[in-house]
Amino acid sequence: MAAKPQGTKPKVSVVLATSRADSSPFLEAAVESVLHQDYSLFELLIVDDGSPSSHAISRLVQTDPRINSIRVSGIGVARARNIGANHTEGSLIAFLDDDDLWESDRLTRHLAVMDSNPNAVISYCRMKTIDETGREIAPGDQTPVRDIHDVYRRTTGILMPNMVIRRSAFIQVGGFDPAFEIAEDLDLLLRLAKVGNVAFVDGRPLVSYRSHADNTTLRHRDVAVSVKAVLQLHKWAALQRNDRVLAADLASSIRANGRYAAWGTSRAVRGLVRNGHIGSAISEIAWAARFAPGAPVSWLARRIGPGRRAKTQ
Repeated sequence: MAAKPQGTKPKVSVVLATSRADSSPFLEAAVESVLHQDYSLFELLIVDDGSPSSHAISRLVQTDPRINSIRVSGIGVARARNIGANHTEGSLIAFLDDDDLWESDRLTRHLAVMDSNPNAVISYCRMKTIDETGREIAPGDQTPVRDIHDVYRRTTGILMPNMVIRRSAFIQVGGFDPAFEIAEDLDLLLRLAKVGNVAFVDGRPLVSYRSHADNTTLRHRDVAVSVKAVLQLHKWAALQRNDRVLAADLASSIRANGRYAAWGTSRAVRGLVRNGHIGSAISEIAWAARFAPGAPVSWLARRIGPGRRAKTQ
């Protein structure tokens, strides 16, 4: 068991909210990836959001004095994370899902970037995707953002798992909005980007995002609908401020979300057809046509591009 620093305030608070404490086969590995950090001045708070059983959390709390836990009654991930942040004290906050993994130098690398960029309210790193066995299935392709417009256009993958947030900024914008149970991290990112800079932690991926059957992000319809709601809300707010440039950035992001919906639908349709569920496949196609009728045109325009169009003239 690690020794607890005496009289030392943790600089980083790690908040892990879960509603499936005893049923997640990845929880222990996620926690261990935090405990194996080469930077030790952190605290880890596990927020048990109404798990049917929490024996796994009780066992983990006993393994290291930097781990604590609280239990709430199925209030949803946004509220659970807010409560977790409120029960911790580090000047930086990182939110960990119960199925993701960190490289051992993740906190060290983020701290270096945040310390050298005092105006940064967020730092983010590259994040690869792994499957249930830990095999890499998609590389970390995040790139540095140049300004707030890249953030609002979502030209690189800044998501909850690969962010570290300055607590003062998190408090300033009011934390997560409980109105969003999906895409709550996007809403938070857009609000944070308006109050400070976004810094990139360059180098190899420091986070492994695990893709598996229970992932929220595999529910493409729910994700697309929630992302669209967040983007439309922020676009409306930008127009109310007469900020037409950010509104245009958000319009571009909404079109990209339509392409994502079409891509998710095509993947789902292939699987349904392969398994003989033709009716369900048709239903998927009909939903995509209603949700993002302009997605095929948008996709084709991006494929052709200005350079390719010039060649045909």
